[in-house]
Amino acid sequence: LSAVQANHHSPPNLRIWLISERETEKAVGIQMLKWAKDKNDEAEIGIMLLPKANGKQYAFEGMGALVDIGFHQLNLTHIYARFNPTNIPVKKFVDNLGFRIETKKEYAVGESQQCHMKIKEWSRPVKANIPVSTC
Repeated sequence: LSAVQANHHSPPNLRIWLISERETEKAVGIQMLKWAKDKNDEAEIGIMLLPKANGKQYAFEGMGALVDIGFHQLNLTHIYARFNPTNIPVKKFVDNLGFRIETKKEYAVGESQQCHMKIKEWSRPVKANIPVSTC
């Protein structure tokens, strides 16, 4: 909490959190919040996991906790994410977290699906043991 409070006065463009196993404390991935240009209350959320971490609830628990931190500690009002629309597990995952899935869009790098959530739609704070210090 102290790192969040210390940086509260001016949000950075990007904050990255390490995801680690509880038992071993070994890193299994990273997640991030990237603030929207010219908007201190909107950010994109993202996650990357090692292949061995897939399917073990790290993404659901970690991103759920990060959404909660974003809304309740970092004063965000809108969080959005983008993903490959052919990645069905990710689509189910963001839907289960409560994101609203929008229409597909074509970008220079290919097709992407965007989803979003507003603070008033977040109804399930996640009780996770993740530190909020950032690098």
